[in-house]
Amino acid sequence: MSNKTVIDGILKHVLKEIKPSNKEYKDTIVKINLIISSLKEIVPKDVEITVTGSVSRGTNLKGNSDIDIFLLFKTGTTKDYLERVGLKYGKALVKNKSDSYEIKYAEHPYVRVFLKSLNIKADIVPALKIQSAEQLATAVDRTPLHTTFINEKLKEKQKDEVRLLKYFLKNHFLYGAETKTSGFSGYLCEVLIYNFGTFLNVLKWGSALSDKIIISPGNNETLNHNELIKKFNSEFIIVDPIDKERNVAAVLSKESISRFILISRKFLESPSLDYFYGMKYSDTKLKSYLKTFIQKSELDLFYLITKVPDKSEEIIWPQLKKSSTIIEEYLKKNEFEVYTSLQFITNGNGVIAILAPKQEKKSRLFKGPETNNKKGTEQFMQSHSKSLGFTFIDSRIYSLDYVYYKNILEALNAIKKNKQLSLHKDIDLSNAKISKNNFSSKIDNELAYELMKKFYI
Repeated sequence: MSNKTVIDGILKHVLKEIKPSNKEYKDTIVKINLIISSLKEIVPKDVEITVTGSVSRGTNLKGNSDIDIFLLFKTGTTKDYLERVGLKYGKALVKNKSDSYEIKYAEHPYVRVFLKSLNIKADIVPALKIQSAEQLATAVDRTPLHTTFINEKLKEKQKDEVRLLKYFLKNHFLYGAETKTSGFSGYLCEVLIYNFGTFLNVLKWGSALSDKIIISPGNNETLNHNELIKKFNSEFIIVDPIDKERNVAAVLSKESISRFILISRKFLESPSLDYFYGMKYSDTKLKSYLKTFIQKSELDLFYLITKVPDKSEEIIWPQLKKSSTIIEEYLKKNEFEVYTSLQFITNGNGVIAILAPKQEKKSRLFKGPETNNKKGTEQFMQSHSKSLGFTFIDSRIYSLDYVYYKNILEALNAIKKNKQLSLHKDIDLSNAKISKNNFSSKIDNELAYELMKKFYI
């Protein structure tokens, strides 16, 4: 049996599993109409109410019928008015005690409502009504244009191809444009299917990716690659079909691109339903995975756990990541080897986990200048006057000194006391709890999940 026959069978099977049923579709439409009816009682007639997102484009996955409703204000409306009034209209949907809302953030704030009484969750987003990308004031304004473009360009069968691509990427931890994932957005998936036609063609393209990728879907003009690389400051560019000033793939990290290349290659070479669905896991399996990983790798696991404010993950996580980077750099500066670090937020805590080989030392060599540099050598020896001694490697002098920190745990506790290393307003390392190889049931599953994503192909 050929790979193509096997793949065709897999894709037919998966599509039946992931495509919303007619009942789910009708139920979603009923919910959308209920919200629109409620908004019409609140919103002035000169503000257009429109549905966007994957539901309106027919590319949503089964069980993921998220409702995105845009309130389109006339061009020229100030950003301040847009935010203030748009939030007011969104909040006004919450009328019962069982209902609630959250303020979420894109380029400007919007409202996510939870109407428990109607079993509805929806995002209410204020934006400007524009006819082309040249008129946009914020990135949010172009979303309705994306919806129009996809509905005009994609055939019904291609929308199913988008579903397959989304689901495949999701199973391999690559779906989502949020900073933490740095993966493929829903719109990028749609643009890729528009450009390549099918899910299989996208994977064939992915499996053969080179260093520089520049695509302008639907554009027949000859592209000046050097100009685009300079313009977008990137070598992985997929120009937005409705906005030539935007790289749809800008959020993709190099790690995500590398992983995409490998999973595309692996599926095409050895197609299987199990690989399409990705790694299956449960709470029990996660606990076992974490302990087995640490035992087999013989690495040390360090935790820093600190309270974080009740703000959007899109605000907190980048600060947590930056703090983690600062810690890694500090450890490496002090001659400690770090394999990887992981960051996540759980139960009001920000967690930084560090995996490193076991290291314990009392001294280290400090590199000095070439010995023919008389002044430099004298200054080096003076500054290391309390060293255990000096030695030479080729023509360079070295000093053997006691280390500041005997192990990573000592260094982490020093970081905790060093306020200069706590650079972010929402991450307070001075109050962090630090531990080594101390498994905690409260965060073990989260850590195991992040670890699995990090090392999984």
